[in-house]
Amino acid sequence: MDIINLKMSIFFRILLGIVITIGVNGCGYGDRIHHEEFHRKFNQMPKYSFVDVQKVLDDQIAQWNSGSVDGFMKGYWQSDSMLFITSKGPRYGYQAVSDSYKKNYPSKDAMGTLRFEIVKMQWIEQQSSVCEVLGKWHIDESSSPKSGYFSLIFKAIQGKPRIVIDHTW
Repeated sequence: MDIINLKMSIFFRILLGIVITIGVNGCGYGDRIHHEEFHRKFNQMPKYSFVDVQKVLDDQIAQWNSGSVDGFMKGYWQSDSMLFITSKGPRYGYQAVSDSYKKNYPSKDAMGTLRFEIVKMQWIEQQSSVCEVLGKWHIDESSSPKSGYFSLIFKAIQGKPRIVIDHTW
């Protein structure tokens, strides 16, 4: 009987140690980081956050306002499959969109000052890292101030959010 009690005591002590270890490791900030890393590794969490998307938009504004269409275009997916839709119809491809911007805004003065107002930012498919941004754009201080709306679809491209579809009107 003493051997059985001793074995049960050892078993429960080991079990208690495991539970305590799991419980301690399952608490706090460090565990959240490991939890996120695990889910990112297995594609269960987005590969980027809304903060990352906002940074892309802020970088685009800064590049536009400095007169750099090439810098502004860094927020887009560099692919022939990238889609840009305006009232004139769809335009496919990174290069075609870049060329169009350069044709319509040939100088820093023509570009004016860009600003965005974000109306809504939401996940379309969080596990696949697909995000939608709805907003208003304004170009001030150019020869003809303009404004309108945009709807952007972001997807993780090489781990970074990039615009894969842009509806601007």
